[in-house]
Amino acid sequence: MSRPITRNPYLSDRDALFDGYRTNSSSSQSADPYLIEKQNDEQVLSLSEKMKTLKEVSLLIGAEVRSQNQFLDEMDDDMHSTKSLLGNTMNKLGVMMQTQGGSVMWILIIFILCVLIFVYFYIKK
Repeated sequence: MSRPITRNPYLSDRDALFDGYRTNSSSSQSADPYLIEKQNDEQVLSLSEKMKTLKEVSLLIGAEVRSQNQFLDEMDDDMHSTKSLLGNTMNKLGVMMQTQGGSVMWILIIFILCVLIFVYFYIKK
């Protein structure tokens, strides 16, 4: 006659794999082979379900990683095009500053100050 299955509150790592169930029999020879086989089948089924869950989670993680990589690639392309656009603008501004002299610089500074003052009063309202 086999003893009932009990749950041990102090589980070892191996017991955690099998949901913490262990028999109270002192030797495996005195246990019923049918009961041992049934417990083994239940544990295999439990592990199989856990493996399916892990597979689903890993597939979802893989899909998310691919999605994030695509997003980062698109962002990198956008940053590269913005960098080249700003570089061209700065080059044109530099050429304009060299040809016009200092008067363009003062006009640009006054324009930027006017815009900042306008934005300040607009936000303050």
